[in-house]
Amino acid sequence: GSVGKTTTKDLVAAVLGSQHHVLGTAGNFNNELGLPFTLLRLTSEHTIAALEIGISAIGEMVRFAEIAGPTIAVITRIDAEHLHQLNDIDTVELEEGRLVEALPVDGHAILNADDPRVARMASRTVANIVTFGEAGDAMVRATDVEVVGLEGTHFTLEFQGHHRRVRLPLIGRHFLTGALAAASVGFVAGCSWEGIVESLEQPLEAPRIRALAISTQIMVLDDTYNASPASCIAALDVLAAQPGLRIAVLGDMFELGDFEAEAHRIVGEALKGRADLLVATGSAAT
Repeated sequence: GSVGKTTTKDLVAAVLGSQHHVLGTAGNFNNELGLPFTLLRLTSEHTIAALEIGISAIGEMVRFAEIAGPTIAVITRIDAEHLHQLNDIDTVELEEGRLVEALPVDGHAILNADDPRVARMASRTVANIVTFGEAGDAMVRATDVEVVGLEGTHFTLEFQGHHRRVRLPLIGRHFLTGALAAASVGFVAGCSWEGIVESLEQPLEAPRIRALAISTQIMVLDDTYNASPASCIAALDVLAAQPGLRIAVLGDMFELGDFEAEAHRIVGEALKGRADLLVATGSAAT
């Protein structure tokens, strides 16, 4: 997907770890070098691998799918990314969907029901479909969502008539997408309800957003990472939920091609009501 890959992969690896000996991608080693390097770490002790795949050019996903040979594929969300080579969001959707096209007939495509571009990839695969999200027709669903500030997000996980309350310790409601994707993979891979819920409730070693207390009056939310409009607005939503004076410190978003100016304008518009003060750095951000 365009956003949420690394956190989703980490959550998937955590859930699978409740039942399997897992090899997971280190960090975001998801490109033409990182994917093979990860696979070279496989040993006979591993029973499953949780691999992150990121593309930045047309044709890459076909090659990466051939290398990985996936039996389960997760698509998180489709948004503007690497448009300097992928041209537009329709091409992003087309190329990301090559992953589900590569699945075998007994494989599983785990698709985000809350993203129309992802949901319609169901027509592009011969594999079994598992949908996740907050949508009423999602197979793996979150209901009664409660954002509890810096403590994370609480929600009820529902699947096949069963439900359990989950306390997800990640700052930001948008991480619910990764949690539901991970739970979906867990159900497909035969993990128990107890293992899935307990894994989702454990803190990640390197969460995307970190809360750093500088003093009793100053809290820094560190979300420094390669950004897109969607991920930037998601971070601003976290800021908007905080008390006190809210200061957004934003830099440039790269690799957006002709969409660069519009992308920064969209984020600028999103600042209204989410931040009290903006500090911008970089030629595009300013």
